[in-house]
Amino acid sequence: MEAILGCDIGTTTCKAILVSRDGETLAEVVLPYAARGPVHDPQQWWAAVRDTIRSVMARASGHSVVAMGLCGRGSGLAFLGGNGEPLPVPWASLASEVGRVPRVKTRRYSKLAAWGRAAEAFRRVDPAAADRLRSLCGVKDYINFVLTGRLATDPFSANTREWPRSTERYRVQRSWLPRISPGEEPLGPLKSDIADELGLPRGIPVAVGGHDGVCANLGAGMVEAGQGCVTLGTVGVIRVNTTRPLYPTRFCHTFTYPFIDGLWASGGDLPTGGVSVLWLAR
Repeated sequence: MEAILGCDIGTTTCKAILVSRDGETLAEVVLPYAARGPVHDPQQWWAAVRDTIRSVMARASGHSVVAMGLCGRGSGLAFLGGNGEPLPVPWASLASEVGRVPRVKTRRYSKLAAWGRAAEAFRRVDPAAADRLRSLCGVKDYINFVLTGRLATDPFSANTREWPRSTERYRVQRSWLPRISPGEEPLGPLKSDIADELGLPRGIPVAVGGHDGVCANLGAGMVEAGQGCVTLGTVGVIRVNTTRPLYPTRFCHTFTYPFIDGLWASGGDLPTGGVSVLWLAR
């Protein structure tokens, strides 16, 4: 049976699933990160994805994977050098330094502003390593780069449908940013060496993919304005599809992402809302 492989790179776990063309679940695996918590190292992201895909493929007897797509958490940032290699980042020092970088007032480009603050903090903490910076990307997009050798992101993950023409005020060079393409578009074929490592057919198409939260709305069938869903992963999140962006105010800390058909996915989260349920269950 032909199957499609999906992978979700979450905050504390990595999930993989095989589905038939009509949506039947054929196999699924959930594995925690080795660090047992949120990780910042892109190589650990890749190790988790590799192990999870290998595990689900071990249960895929009789099924032929014909395409794959990923989604990933919105937090997480990879600093890449000229050859696409992850740069060594002292995350403990960087976290405290980010708080000292002045915020750029923006509504439309909040993800870009956050990346810019992190890049500026990186320059302050380790100027020599920061001089090698050539690309910025999120978790899912880094894994896609490993899979295909191509770098792109989707409007959901970029938090905008297009980057601004000038990015200097955000402390980011425009050449560092991945191009923005629809999540359902093919990014490129799976590289042969990676296919062999994962036990997948060579050259299958890999989609650009999407932000895990927006994909949750899609997966739940919430696609029209006014519809939404609650997800309880590590973080508890409420998202509702809106006809316009609902930017945060001084009184209400909302988020808003571009969604399908010109809509927006807007809502708010509680960082321990999901993991606390797991704690209670244990």
